[in-house]
Amino acid sequence: MIANISKTKLKLFIISLLFLFSPEISQACSQLDSTKAIPAGFGAAYDFTTPGYQLSVKTTCDVSSLGLEVGNGLESQLIYKYGYIYRNGAWEKFTFSNASSDATNVWIKSKATGSIVLSTEEKLNTNYIVAYICNWTGTKWKCGCRDNVCATSFWQLQIFKYPTANTCVDNDKDGFDNCASGQSGDDGKAIDCDDNNKNVYLNAIETCDAVDNNCNGQIDEGCDSDRDGYCNKTMKIYKNTLMCQKTIFTGNGMSGNDCNDSNLNIHPDATEVCDGIDNNCNGVVDENCACTNGATKSCGSNIGVCKYGTQTCVNGTWGTCVGGVNPTTEICGNNIDEDCNGSDLVCSPGGGIIPQITTISGDSKDGNILSLAGNNFGSKIISSPMKFENFENGVDGQIIAGDNAFGSKSCDDCWSDYSALKNSGTEDPKYSSINNRPGSKLNVREHYVINHTINPTTDFSDSTLVYEGKRDITDKVYTSFWIRWDWGVSADTAYQFKMLRIGVHDGFGGWPGIFCNNWHQTDGIHVDNYSVGLYTAPNVIMDLPKDLAVGPEGGNPPTGNRQWGQVQVWAKGDAVNGEVHLRYLNPSDNTVVTRDWKGPTITSGSWRDFIFGQTMANVEPPNNLDVNQFFDDIYIDDSWSRVEIGNNQNYNNCTHREMQIPQAWTNNSINFKFNKGSFNVGDNLYLFVIDGNGVVSQGYPITIN
Repeated sequence: MIANISKTKLKLFIISLLFLFSPEISQACSQLDSTKAIPAGFGAAYDFTTPGYQLSVKTTCDVSSLGLEVGNGLESQLIYKYGYIYRNGAWEKFTFSNASSDATNVWIKSKATGSIVLSTEEKLNTNYIVAYICNWTGTKWKCGCRDNVCATSFWQLQIFKYPTANTCVDNDKDGFDNCASGQSGDDGKAIDCDDNNKNVYLNAIETCDAVDNNCNGQIDEGCDSDRDGYCNKTMKIYKNTLMCQKTIFTGNGMSGNDCNDSNLNIHPDATEVCDGIDNNCNGVVDENCACTNGATKSCGSNIGVCKYGTQTCVNGTWGTCVGGVNPTTEICGNNIDEDCNGSDLVCSPGGGIIPQITTISGDSKDGNILSLAGNNFGSKIISSPMKFENFENGVDGQIIAGDNAFGSKSCDDCWSDYSALKNSGTEDPKYSSINNRPGSKLNVREHYVINHTINPTTDFSDSTLVYEGKRDITDKVYTSFWIRWDWGVSADTAYQFKMLRIGVHDGFGGWPGIFCNNWHQTDGIHVDNYSVGLYTAPNVIMDLPKDLAVGPEGGNPPTGNRQWGQVQVWAKGDAVNGEVHLRYLNPSDNTVVTRDWKGPTITSGSWRDFIFGQTMANVEPPNNLDVNQFFDDIYIDDSWSRVEIGNNQNYNNCTHREMQIPQAWTNNSINFKFNKGSFNVGDNLYLFVIDGNGVVSQGYPITIN
């Protein structure tokens, strides 16, 4: 009877017996994984987005049906609810068992499952199913992928076949059986050279343990290739190894410590050499070496007449610079850069050398001491100015100077008040917080109210702030101060405004003197200026233009009214070749006014006292004329040598400058106290050095911190 049983039925009988006596209910029967080629026209049965390309279309075969599992359980996966099995020469549609019954919902999240009953014939043959999986990458969907790029979508194919009898075993469950290739039941992989050790199989990771882990016929290859006794840092070490005896063993699975196992001169106990290599494997290349032996680099300068030299590294140290051309002493005006600083030294118009700033050091915050280096700064017998006062340490409303009997040499190096023409509405100069200029807390206020009806003869003038100097000046004098006019008169009002007077130490009217004035009268005699005939030579009178008058000329506010401006006056005393210069700068509207005069300035005597401000309305004055004059940052010196900051690299193009306060001065260096004045933190400015002859350096960039 058995002889009459067909071969087909016999095969089915054997398959049934295999499943019947198998310890597992079903067996994996998928034929395609990441090690197999993907048939043309189909997508992969595995997932390119998972480690090791996990299988995502899986089949299991049991005695009655085919089990299906599609997807890897990822939240970012969607599986199309329909698949196809190839039957009778055509693709037959099926629905996964966990699909939604809602016809509009055609996707299954994370994983799709199902089963298909197979015919007897299908259980004997190779079969095909397809599914469709989409993966969200974080930016887009990739569906039906055949490769990593996934530029085209395909149905993803899996081939399955029922298992047959297998006499091969995998005792250590490492995925490699004990059958040779071609043996019945062989898994198609190479034979496991030790089927009782799950860490030993073809292409396993070799470790240093006296075992052929990867079944290639070699033991512990790669552990100490250079035979220096130290194990390769990429290898794991176990106690029973016969290699790497110089590597200190600390425990199974430890890493080696040879950072270059192909060079026996490189290991943890080697001597470090300055050769660009980590010889002693401490993770640092050429420690304690300034350079690599034999390396070269350029040295010196290639600016001006200078030429680069060469330094060579010897024993980890740079040698001397050889073969170059070094800088020499600069000669001005010959179009040759001998000192190699990038430019020829420019001679001043008078033949002198222009000061040059090369470096500035220090934190450029207001009040800090900065140092600058350079050359041709000249000498300054007394480094600090004769007087600098910013009035910041006063008390608001407190009198700065009362009636100190100015004119009788009552004090030296002090403030006083010229009060000869004060009227009943005049206040002594006071510290004031009214109308402060930016960056200032206090200034000086001269205030009075003219009431001509009280005393027509004397009630026409305010007070004045006077600095009585500490020493006589016969050669050069310089002063800078900020001033604001804050009052108004009508176009037909007569007034005088005396902005600055410099004279002898005996009070108003002493000769020689310098006068910076504006006089506006309506009597047809004196119009908008002083007449030189009012004073006796050698006094110098610097008439101010009427657009700087302190009242609204013709009904229009003048430039200077109610705005802070800086006045700079410098003069040279001489019986014949004297000179006086005035600059007025108004940063609010970029006004720049200049006055220059040459001629006799001092024939005898000296300058000493400085009178700041005085307003007079002694011809047709109005009643109750409220007058305010404000002064700040008064700088006085008997030298033209000074340091300033400005808002343009060219000194003469600056419309805003601030005085700096020298502390020490030599021909090549200056220390000064930084004064930002009314500039702002973050402003990009320029620093200037002016020598004793008035020669100005090029602006050096500086930023306020």
